[in-house]
Amino acid sequence: EHFTGSRLAALGHASSATYERSSGHFTATAVAADLFRPGREKVRVEAAEVRGSLPARAADGEGGVVVKSAELTATTERARFDGQAMRASGESNVRVEAPGLRLESSGFRLDLTDGHAVFEGGVRSRVEAVR
Repeated sequence: EHFTGSRLAALGHASSATYERSSGHFTATAVAADLFRPGREKVRVEAAEVRGSLPARAADGEGGVVVKSAELTATTERARFDGQAMRASGESNVRVEAPGLRLESSGFRLDLTDGHAVFEGGVRSRVEAVR
């Protein structure tokens, strides 16, 4: 659980986790976390493995990272999460699917507070009629 003031900001679980108390570093497997943003829908982040630092509020997800909202699913092999800046980024191929949209790129930057995303490198998109 992570709170911002009295508001629940994130809630997650992992099948296993190790934590080094002296350094604040951690490793977790089969991770799923729900991010709650005021006035916006919940976002779920899943990763096969996450390594990070609690003092730095940063983590790297690997082995397949999936970000899901009510309308969108994004997948990539690895991503970096910066909890201080509330941003995620990656330099691996990313695929985004939403109703009427399919997009692929070789990198991304995502603002976790407002959902604004920038796709980098070779970007291919396909827009379809929503049925």
